[in-house]
Amino acid sequence: MGDVRYVVSGCRSADLFPVKGRNAALMLAIPNILKNNSSLKNANKLSKRSKELYFDSGGRQIYEITNNKSKRYKRFTSERNKPVYFGDTLNIHVSHLEQAVKMFRPKYLLGLDFPIRSSSDPQEQNRRFHKTLNINYSWAKSTIAIRDKHFPYLKVILPLQTQNIQNLLQYWNQIKHLKPDGVALPMRCFKNDNRLIEVLLEIHKLKIKEVHLLGSSRIGTIIISSFLARNNYFQNITLDSGTWRQAADRGKVIIPYDLREVHIGDKNCIITERTSKLPKEWTLKLMKVIDAAGGSNEHKKLREFNFAAIQTTIKDIQKNADTPLKIKTYLSERSTRTEDIEKICHLLNRIPT
Repeated sequence: MGDVRYVVSGCRSADLFPVKGRNAALMLAIPNILKNNSSLKNANKLSKRSKELYFDSGGRQIYEITNNKSKRYKRFTSERNKPVYFGDTLNIHVSHLEQAVKMFRPKYLLGLDFPIRSSSDPQEQNRRFHKTLNINYSWAKSTIAIRDKHFPYLKVILPLQTQNIQNLLQYWNQIKHLKPDGVALPMRCFKNDNRLIEVLLEIHKLKIKEVHLLGSSRIGTIIISSFLARNNYFQNITLDSGTWRQAADRGKVIIPYDLREVHIGDKNCIITERTSKLPKEWTLKLMKVIDAAGGSNEHKKLREFNFAAIQTTIKDIQKNADTPLKIKTYLSERSTRTEDIEKICHLLNRIPT
């Protein structure tokens, strides 16, 4: 039986860490760690709060710059002898990965990669894949070399910047000799549950046991991951997202077993409607968060509640993921997303167990 774990990402300081003790895995982005002395100290404090430490090589930052979504940085380079940031330029080189790993000794490292934009057009998917193929292979090989030469304990997860099975197989045939410890999927390209299932089943056929799903805590992603892990398709599936903090920053609460966001000041009874099936213990916790609205602890309470909502939802679905029917029955007693749950479980019924 495999395992599904939620990894905290988007945590900007130790003061914002959403759980007490060392009870959560944490992902830090290497560009943010190596930005300056202050960011190094902050990363050190955060690493001491984590149960397991993951390093992301900076794919998100590269994606934002190359798609004109970065407010501060306009250019991207990859040069060994320059700092990570200078002027309006982000500079990420494999040597920076090695530097960060040497300082913090994380358990997992997501390989340096050049992200692609999502597209529903097969021809455009293929074009974007081939446009970044050479650089992604080169960076994959260099990232694996860090593990093989210097850090044998390190688990390297290689991102698959692919959107269809044909490109997936082509890229895997090119990198499999590198023997990565797992692969990662950019979830901006797999918001469709059916497409996600198809790709995960293909990854299973390749005998890959560890998968990381980048940037997602959607209910569909969690249900699919839990079912596949519970039925031994994978040894480990991890998910990361900054949703717990981003929602809190906007004054929104994430509803357990539902995972939709609702503003705590909503006047249209949406909270009452979406929490009508929640267990009493969660209703009481939510009331405490609402009572803190407008006070100095509002966002702290929201961050802690939102993280707990996502983490508990993952753990509880996983415990009840033996069959699609069991998932549907369990969630239908706790969530008002009846139609969404039925659609996802219908897709799961097609998977052999």
